[in-house]
Amino acid sequence: TTIFATDISHAALVLARQNAARHRVAGQIHFLQGDLFEAIRKVGAKFHLISSNPPYIRRGEIAELAPTVSRWEPHGALDGGPDGLDYYRRLAAVAMEYLLPNGAVIVEIGADMGVSVRALFADVAACVDATIDQDYSGQDRIVIARHRASLEN
Repeated sequence: TTIFATDISHAALVLARQNAARHRVAGQIHFLQGDLFEAIRKVGAKFHLISSNPPYIRRGEIAELAPTVSRWEPHGALDGGPDGLDYYRRLAAVAMEYLLPNGAVIVEIGADMGVSVRALFADVAACVDATIDQDYSGQDRIVIARHRASLEN
């Protein structure tokens, strides 16, 4: 299994490399710096699975977060734009181009964003079967979008 891990933050990638080394999986992971698919585009790879935990906090709600989050987490890791959906729009617009047939995109979401994020992926021509799954507390937590080719193969 080969994994490509990307982040726009150099510091986040340094920490991810340290964690991978600690768990003895560094040889299976390619760490690339870039904004969303920018680094992947240069590699030209396609994937069975794309997983993302993008920034999804509404800009106006960042100051209301617990101080342990709002003061210490990088602002760029939190700010999902005015409605929290900026990164989902960008992901939905291009993610299917990077999937192999039968592939899926899984994104973490805010608990009240499931319907909106599912709709963004459902509106993409190559996407089918966008679903919302809940976490153990029953809150919407992820959207899974499958590539249309999965029905044809």
